[in-house]
Amino acid sequence: MVHEAELIGILLGIHLINTENKGTTTCAIGVDSQAVIKAFDSDLRKPGHHIMPKILQIANQLRKRRKLAKYELTIHWTAGHVGIEGNEKVDAEAKRASEGYTTDAKSIPPYLRKVLLINLAAICRVKYEKLKKEWVSKWKQSKRGQKVQCYDKTSPSKLFLKAISQGNLSREVVSRLLQIRLTHIPLNSYLHHFKRVDSARCPACGKDIEDTDHFLLRCPNYAYKRWEMMQVVRKKHKMLTLETILGDLEMTIPLAKYITAMQRFRTGKLLAYPDQ
Repeated sequence: MVHEAELIGILLGIHLINTENKGTTTCAIGVDSQAVIKAFDSDLRKPGHHIMPKILQIANQLRKRRKLAKYELTIHWTAGHVGIEGNEKVDAEAKRASEGYTTDAKSIPPYLRKVLLINLAAICRVKYEKLKKEWVSKWKQSKRGQKVQCYDKTSPSKLFLKAISQGNLSREVVSRLLQIRLTHIPLNSYLHHFKRVDSARCPACGKDIEDTDHFLLRCPNYAYKRWEMMQVVRKKHKMLTLETILGDLEMTIPLAKYITAMQRFRTGKLLAYPDQ
């Protein structure tokens, strides 16, 4: 974890000071993590904090060894990537280390020459990232995932969740927005597939199969209600297509208004959609 890596960096820095033969009286270590610096005032019980006692131990050794001089050691915050020469060199060496380059074990602190304690937070993070990649792969290979990919190449992502997480969208409307993107919305074509209705025809015009395409684009009885969506699309210089309606997240509000105005999915009460 980054937090643990920063602490190792401090340990290496103070180790260099400790091995310095010139006996400099004033030293400073720059760290680009304020959280790490504040952690020195904590109870040292979080993951990675096992390194801190070693840092403090060497710092005390330095203080005792140079007690006759006006010795000062400061750990201060340094903003990362701001053109500081020493900081840039450290970043370059850290990149080399990540690529597999290592230092002679004899030149590093004894505590770092052995296997470090297991970081549970790091293990959980790796497991989470692995599960996330597996889920994304399965989703994109699924039939429904492939349908969504046709009009939204970013799926699955947090962009859609952000688009529907607006205070003026009721829970029921958000549910319909999600259902219509997954082709899982209770239109007659879907309900007829599960024998919940006798016909897959559109109840408004009596023609065609009432699927997502018909409901959003082709039903003549919904033309007037569809007008507001068309105006928004024209301002964006686009065509009114499923790719535009479902793929452009700026169409979330116009689509929510359209679904509400239709009252097609009314179940005993009107879908709430407050005015903006």
